[in-house]
Amino acid sequence: MMATSTGIAIARTAEASTLNLLDIDPVEMARQITLMEHELFYSIQPWEFLNQGWLKRDKERRSPNLLKMIRFSNKISCWVVSEIVAEETLKKRTAVLEYFVAVCKELRAHRNFNGVMEILAGLSNASVYRLKKTWENYRMMYGTKRSRRGVLANDIDDIQRISNTDDNWSVYRQILASAPPPKIPYLGLVLTDLVYCEEGNPSKLPNGDINWTRCERISDLLQGLKLAQDQSYQFTSDMLLVDYVLEFVPLSDNDSHARSLQVEPRDGLVTSTSSSNLMAGSPKTN
Repeated sequence: MMATSTGIAIARTAEASTLNLLDIDPVEMARQITLMEHELFYSIQPWEFLNQGWLKRDKERRSPNLLKMIRFSNKISCWVVSEIVAEETLKKRTAVLEYFVAVCKELRAHRNFNGVMEILAGLSNASVYRLKKTWENYRMMYGTKRSRRGVLANDIDDIQRISNTDDNWSVYRQILASAPPPKIPYLGLVLTDLVYCEEGNPSKLPNGDINWTRCERISDLLQGLKLAQDQSYQFTSDMLLVDYVLEFVPLSDNDSHARSLQVEPRDGLVTSTSSSNLMAGSPKTN
């Protein structure tokens, strides 16, 4: 077991538990996340994307590898939240926040768009978003001077542009289309596009003929995914970092929120830190 400065226990192997997050190079962390993510992405078979199999009662049979990647994505987002709220001091929370911005920048540079969205989801989670003092300190410390990891406060704003949903995610779609391989697309939007294509277009025309236009659109989506799957990254796996990430047990949503309230109470109230385990500007506290 590894304990943070708050005493919150994190389960890891003995070797992985010797690592401290802030001592790990964010460049290498991003590489390892990308390698793990591409392996999961590569394992997904075309039929797993069809007929919304990942939502069906027998989803484990229909879309086993797709579900593995979805669960990995959710874990990364929860990991980000847990690492930030686990820190008791403002200084350490700010440092962990800055660290994940640095990782997110590297994921963007590696064209791991799914990884970028995972980190952004963690940073915009309610338990992190409400940490007004942490966000203010982050922007004060790195507003005009880069951190030792090369982070400026507004880097998060620049990265966040990719998650803008206006005009059917037009910014992201343009960036993805122009990005050279290898790259990992944002899985959430892939699934949304497939659902829209299947549900928004009848499988048969009014005269009973097969709707070949629908089939072609689905085929085009799957072909694009196949091309991305076949382009691999030339990074070397670091099993110590892989274990560090995979063996992390995130806090539950309830515990994360409770912990967030402990480290930055509402209305300046002081609470005990011994119990349960802005994206832009200064957010309002919950």
